[in-house]
Amino acid sequence: MAKYNFHLFDIKSQLDKELADFFDEKITIGGTKYNTKKGYQYNQFDTINLIEFVGASKFEKGGKDSEGQDKIYLNNSVFRADVASKQIDIDVSNFVFIPDDDHSHVGCVLARKKFKRWAKDYGLGIQLNDMVEKYPFYGSLVLKKRGKEFDIVPLSQLRNQQDAKDLNTASYVIVEHQMKAWEAQAMPNWNLSGLEYKWDDDFTVYERYARVPMQFFDAEADETESVDTVSFIVYNKVGKKENAHLLFIEQITDRPFKECHWKRRNGRWLGVGEIENNFENQKARNAGFNMRLRSTLWSSKNIFQSADETVAKNLVSEVRDGDVLTVTQAGIVSQINTSNKALADYNATEEIIEKNSDQKSFTYEVATGEQLQSGTPFRLGVLLSNSVESHFGLKREKLVLMFKEFIYDFIFPDFEKELAKEGIEHIAYNDESFDELVKLASEVKKYEFVKKSLMEKGYYPSEQEIQTYEQAFIEKGRFDIQILKNELKNLKYSVDIIVDGESVDINKKIETLTNLYTSMVQRGDPRAEKVLEKIIMLTGEKLPKQSEAPAQNLIGKMDINANIAPQNEQTAI
Repeated sequence: MAKYNFHLFDIKSQLDKELADFFDEKITIGGTKYNTKKGYQYNQFDTINLIEFVGASKFEKGGKDSEGQDKIYLNNSVFRADVASKQIDIDVSNFVFIPDDDHSHVGCVLARKKFKRWAKDYGLGIQLNDMVEKYPFYGSLVLKKRGKEFDIVPLSQLRNQQDAKDLNTASYVIVEHQMKAWEAQAMPNWNLSGLEYKWDDDFTVYERYARVPMQFFDAEADETESVDTVSFIVYNKVGKKENAHLLFIEQITDRPFKECHWKRRNGRWLGVGEIENNFENQKARNAGFNMRLRSTLWSSKNIFQSADETVAKNLVSEVRDGDVLTVTQAGIVSQINTSNKALADYNATEEIIEKNSDQKSFTYEVATGEQLQSGTPFRLGVLLSNSVESHFGLKREKLVLMFKEFIYDFIFPDFEKELAKEGIEHIAYNDESFDELVKLASEVKKYEFVKKSLMEKGYYPSEQEIQTYEQAFIEKGRFDIQILKNELKNLKYSVDIIVDGESVDINKKIETLTNLYTSMVQRGDPRAEKVLEKIIMLTGEKLPKQSEAPAQNLIGKMDINANIAPQNEQTAI
């Protein structure tokens, strides 16, 4: 390991200061540096920790009340985070390859087929689902490039400058890892020499991104110079002795993070997600419900009163069926009224909390899929639907923009290597752009049929023979395209993530399109077929083609560049 100038800069001591700042210090939001009384105190770790408690439906101060009774956690926050996830859902199928010129259209269709297969092997769909779940839950989503792959950074393991604008400009970003000593031994370029440990010791390793004085690497450097670095520092205990050791450090030009935030709040890095958005409502809901539970418990008890001390103390255990109670003239036994008189108040309070939570999170019936309340005006339902779609559309757009940037910077360089490989693409009748591809393929097969007839039979086939052959090829409903090595390497295209946002009110869209289709058919509008295809797509079905036939085995190979004008080639033959 290279020798560093620890006497000029102690990186381990600096790490300790940064961790203490993250865990123990509170930043002021809303005030000023010189007048903190105007603002409020905030700590990122405490906020994330509370989010974890809410997500698990656990009370921070234990599950017993002051009387030792179990408290019930009535979670109304996780549901709203789940609704938000459903509304912003994106999938591999939403990735669209857009050709930049007329010659790249077919290549883009093939590139998308390759991408779907590659994304499945890469596990991209699973990671997308994980991202969609965490984004509205925590309020921030962080992706980190790792070699040819990427990780979703757990925010519970992230320590960063709390008031940073973003992770790329934060004074420090630290990711905490727990591992065994033997795992650290297997890491390339890590130096464990001089570190006291056993092979199965537990290591806490801090992956730190921060600027370091240039003199740390070169004692002759200007003391004003600094450089961004990534380092790995391990902490472990052997007996009562704690070890701290620099495993690895190198200079970097760019940090490997991409991030997006559900809702930003001035003065802090962490975004506000749906769990934090409902912190106060969740507390009120739990407090009100448990108060109601205790009240219900008391109202279920039968308590009696009497001025006569000779009457039995417990009518259940001391009085039998048929017994006659002897009481004094003033000692009449009467039941104490313990009925719950605040039931209406409890119901009204819960209704207010639920309504406020819906307003905060946009979890109206049109978002959750519930039936609108009876008597709700149609126009109001439409307005709510549009409002919900606009709200979640903005959140989805943030995620899409971040992920598109991440894809271009980190993922697609690896995919383009896969794109350049040779192989055979199987095209079936239910594939995207089948009609266009089969038209191209039939031209090539028609050319081969004419060429074979001229070479083997010595005559040019009739137009009827050509049409019969071409129709037979089309009706097979399947063909293969052979892609040569580097065939798609120079394909001119861009990638977009298209999300229709039609999940809010699909039934209304189907109804509208059905009315449009009926009207167009009556007028004989040729575009009616396209509208019908859209209706079928929204129902999740597929419109069968007239030429649909069972898939066949391999019927031939073709190069995608073999779309040559048959007449010219026939003349040459």
